[in-house]
Amino acid sequence: MSANDAPRARVPRRRSLLAAGLLVLAGTAPVAALLPDRPARAAASLNAGDVTANLWEWNWPSVAAACTDHLGPAGYGAVQVAPPAESVSLASTNDGAHPWWEVYQPVSYGLTSRLGTRAQFSSMVTACHNAGVRVYADAVVNHMAGHNNTLNTTYGGSTFDPGGFAYPAVPYGYGDFHHANDGYCNDDDAASTTGTTPPRCRTASWSRCRT
Repeated sequence: MSANDAPRARVPRRRSLLAAGLLVLAGTAPVAALLPDRPARAAASLNAGDVTANLWEWNWPSVAAACTDHLGPAGYGAVQVAPPAESVSLASTNDGAHPWWEVYQPVSYGLTSRLGTRAQFSSMVTACHNAGVRVYADAVVNHMAGHNNTLNTTYGGSTFDPGGFAYPAVPYGYGDFHHANDGYCNDDDAASTTGTTPPRCRTASWSRCRT
């Protein structure tokens, strides 16, 4: 068998995507320099259990304590948590102060949020992994805080102007979102859909990213 006939070593998809992303950033850097020199391994021994605890909207110190004191010893395989990104902070709404859905209105991808700081999030992940528990975080990646917000306060202090489709902490601007008659939205307020799921145009007054 010649060298050309030898089976090719498969690079996991995630690692190949990472290499591709680094190539974009590094220009013509050799691929060999971008790939790890040995297979990636978990930093801790993780539980084999397939049960996931949903600690939705628990703050990060509470999740860390639950992993260490209860979930890990009980053999849970994972914990699912709410979106960690910075969001609007709504002290007054028709649904009361700080409704559950404010965490689904991000203003940046920073990790200072209603549930804690970036450092607390990192400590929580480490604590859960050390307890053998994986962490699955919900994420909002297809829209930003809605243009109908009457408050522009945020948990991390980032500014935003949803009416002008401006989220400078990302940064996102007008051209990053769907609008009326942009080729996908054919009505005046961009609230219609074109049969796609999820819809490409504005939904529930969110600023939907142009994807």
